[in-house]
Amino acid sequence: MSASNLSQLAPVSPILSGAAIGAAQSLQGLVFPALPIQPVVPTASKGTIFVEASSGYMGSPQVVATALGADYPRRALGAPTTVLYSCEEYKLASETIPQKLADRSQFPTPLTEREAAAIGRKLALDMEARTAALFFSTANWPDADLTAVPGTGSQWSTIVTATPMQDLAVVKSLVREQSYGRDPDTVIMGREVADYFQRSLAISGIRVVTSGAAAASRQVANDQYLKDLVLGELGLKLLIGGARRQASADGGTFVSSYLWGKSLFMGSLEGADTVANASGDIMARAVAALLLVEDGLSGQGISMDGIALPISVREYLTAPPQAVGSIVAGEVYSDEVVLDTNLGYLVTAVVS
Repeated sequence: MSASNLSQLAPVSPILSGAAIGAAQSLQGLVFPALPIQPVVPTASKGTIFVEASSGYMGSPQVVATALGADYPRRALGAPTTVLYSCEEYKLASETIPQKLADRSQFPTPLTEREAAAIGRKLALDMEARTAALFFSTANWPDADLTAVPGTGSQWSTIVTATPMQDLAVVKSLVREQSYGRDPDTVIMGREVADYFQRSLAISGIRVVTSGAAAASRQVANDQYLKDLVLGELGLKLLIGGARRQASADGGTFVSSYLWGKSLFMGSLEGADTVANASGDIMARAVAALLLVEDGLSGQGISMDGIALPISVREYLTAPPQAVGSIVAGEVYSDEVVLDTNLGYLVTAVVS
């Protein structure tokens, strides 16, 4: 039976979503769980997002002083921008796992759990890839190469002359100006960018003292040091996209690649104010981006570090005339959309 015909089979216990989520949690450098997520119910997988104009942060030049007892000056009604969303179905199933093979397997965990974990990793990495494509696309945000941004230094891969903290401060001012005075709160950078960030800090004399005498116990700045530094100095939450996945076809020479490229995004992602109704319409205060997700099987989010992760995995039993066994199938329903390009800026070619 093909995976597309699973509707003819009844799912059985146990639900294997836990194994899938656990596998996703073990992946290093996932960014999407830390981004704004708006759950939508299965009946509202398509709808409209009404986005309030971000220019409202700055008021208007309208004169509001009046003579005593005069009529109120009238404010023009602002029409919100509308963005359509549609949660797509992403799914994958295993081949049939014969019952006899499962019974005699020498693996320390059941074969169904191993398949659930593999499917969970695949679905999570695919969602991460779509998120990276959203934030690191020059079609979605105002953008410029690092060396083209006035006031910034050389590429961070030129570690002797790179000035990463100064560059981030310059970009923060740039984002604030185009965001109608709203400070950005988040910066996302790819793993390769973060690596050169660490090295440039090291060559400039910044080290992390781990233990013992300061002169003898220094190391290159680690990820947590970078996050603390960026938060403490610039008030920005740093997210490092370090996930890698297979880029080659199964059975061929193995090739892997980073999902996040040699860029950084800075913008306003926190404080998302969204309300969804049963019809699928969503009201949103000006937010840079929103990840829309829906759990199509269990009807409720599954926790990944306290964040809803919409991966559902079930086991289906086969019966004669097929070989008796199990099929493991997983599903994700999601859409990733840009809401307000004024609230984000993309810096490309941060490293060579």
